Amino acid sequence: MRRRSKMKKSNYELMVGLCNFLHLPCNNETEANTMDQRLPVDTITPETTDWTCKIQVVNKFRPRKSSDSSVHFQTILMQDESEQQVSIILYGDDIPKYENLFGLFETYLVSCAKVREPRSYSIQAATYGWVADRYTIIEAVTNNNGSEAPLSAPTKLDTLSFSAIEEQRPGVEFGKYPSYILASFPVN
Repeated sequence: MRRRSKMKKSNYELMVGLCNFLHLPCNNETEANTMDQRLPVDTITPETTDWTCKIQVVNKFRPRKSSDSSVHFQTILMQDESEQQVSIILYGDDIPKYENLFGLFETYLVSCAKVREPRSYSIQAATYGWVADRYTIIEAVTNNNGSEAPLSAPTKLDTLSFSAIEEQRPGVEFGKYPSYILASFPVN
């Protein structure tokens, strides 16, 4: 797991190193700084290069196997500052690498994730889905980080009181996105 916050190099040195590793042309500080261009989720496409997105985890599903057991994967639902959602998929050996990362409602800077058309069986949170692999750079944003502030709690989450669970039809999801907080509030 490569996390920029653990490295003792400047952003310029990191971007030049990344360019060299990926065999991309990167000759000066201006080009290196464009690697860190901030974009919202809805503007990132498979053709977008050199992007970074500030996102927050709103749901993290357990790792599971595909119906034919050939693929081991995990889905993580994230949203950006404007609450545009995207699903990030982890596959196989990448799942344990990110096991302690992607805490619920924690904020991250994600760069270099693979952007692709969502699969028919995946969660349709956005026009495209992201795949986090060994080339993806993920940096946790914490309060003590100083340069970045974490995102505030999401406002579009659906809540459901425990007393209302029994009223739900079996096998039917509660809403459009599986981002729920079950709340225990007194019912009058």
